[in-house]
Order: sequence, then structure tokens, then C-alpha cells
Amino acid sequence: MTAEAPAREVEDPWIMSTWILRGADAGSWPMHTHLEHCLIWSEGGTVTVEADGRFWVVAPGLGIWVPAGMPHRMTAAGGSHLSITYFHAGRSRVAWDAVTGITLTGAVRELMLLNKREAMPEERRLRLQALTVDLLVPVETASLRIRLPSDRALRRVAEEILANPADDRTAEAWAHELRMSARTLSRGFIRETGFSLTQWRILVRIRSALIDLSAGVPVSAVARGLGYSNRSAFIDVFRRTTGQTPAAYFPSFSRIPESE
Repeated sequence: MTAEAPAREVEDPWIMSTWILRGADAGSWPMHTHLEHCLIWSEGGTVTVEADGRFWVVAPGLGIWVPAGMPHRMTAAGGSHLSITYFHAGRSRVAWDAVTGITLTGAVRELMLLNKREAMPEERRLRLQALTVDLLVPVETASLRIRLPSDRALRRVAEEILANPADDRTAEAWAHELRMSARTLSRGFIRETGFSLTQWRILVRIRSALIDLSAGVPVSAVARGLGYSNRSAFIDVFRRTTGQTPAAYFPSFSRIPESE
């Protein structure tokens, strides 16, 4: 049986088109592909993307670029503000052939919304769309991508940690539960994700922190929610992972308080 071909989201002669779902009910979209590149972004709530064996949380201020033809699935929690901007693969001058984090600046966001909402002459719209593409800037940081293990037992561990990043069970505890040796579990995690279980869990925690910090949750509250004994310990881990303190990570989010 032949799979149904994906529909075209950007018609000639346009370069991009944006789809917006505000205050959405909880929902998920199974693995699928698009003929266009797509930039998945959110202004609130929890939106996740899985593609190329990796897992992304779409934090405000960041977009996830999925190249044309790349299989991916998405999940949006209730109340999420999900947006997807599609870019014509033949008219977008981009060099990203892998899933990439994109800085969602105020200018880029406003241009994408202006393109969707405002009537304008065709020539002006095409200039606006080309400018939007030119302003897209990738973000290079370890916290933007998390590889998921494919082994069924290891995947179970990963999914439970994703559901509860504060879970601090050791490799020995997980191995006992899965009836395997701690050495087998540890080697499997490194082989399939490139990180030890502890390192992988730190990445998951930083991902979770990005969502709350972007929403203005105090650093102290975020630290406690992720299982850190104090605010300083969390800030130290955040800096070692991202290269910046929580307050400095998103310059546009100056409202992030360091403490309650």
C-alpha cells in the first residue's frame, strides 16, 4: 500500500507560510514529513518535537528547524501556543540539512506574523519573506538536542526521565529494575546517546529549565523542581552545560528573576 504523499504548504510564488494554533487542547501529531522546511516555535506551554532520533523542547525564544523531507512528530500540552512556519525548499537560501535550533528574535517573529496577517502587494510580500529567511540565525548549544536511545529497555528509562527530570535514580537502581547489569545499562546509554545516564539526565533537566525560565519562573523554584539542593548548584550545572547563567541565556527575557 502506497503512503499518501505530503501536501504542499507553500504555493507558488511564495517563500513561506505560517500556521498558528493558540490555546490548543492537548494533542499530538504522529511521525510525518513535509515538502517544505518547517520552523516550529511556541510562545507558551509545552511543545516537543522528536526527529532524527532526538528530542527537543520548543522553549519560547527558540525555534526548531526541521528540513524538508525529515520525518518528525510533535506533541503540544493543553494550552500551548504552537506555530509552524513553512519555508519553500527551493526558494529558501539556507544551509541547514539537519534539525537545528534557531534564535527566534523579535524581528523574525514579527515578520512571520506580519506576513500571515497583513494584506500587501505581492512584490512587498516577497521582499518581506526573503528578509525573514536572511534573519534566521542558528543556535549552537548542547542543550538544544537530546538523542533518544532506540533499545526498548533504555528507551523506557529515557521516557521516564523525560516525564520526570527530577528522577535521580542511579544506573544501578535502573539496572536492578530492568534486570540487567549496571555496566550493560551504562555502556548502552553511551553507545546510543553519546552520554552517560547522568550526563543525559542533566541535558533533560536543562531542557525542562529552559521552558520554566522563559516563562519567568524564579531560578530558585526551577532548581527545586528539578531536584537540586540549592540554587547555586543548579546555576553551576546550567552554566557548564550552556556556557551562560540562566538570566543571560535569553537576553530578551530580562524579566527572569534570580530568586523568589
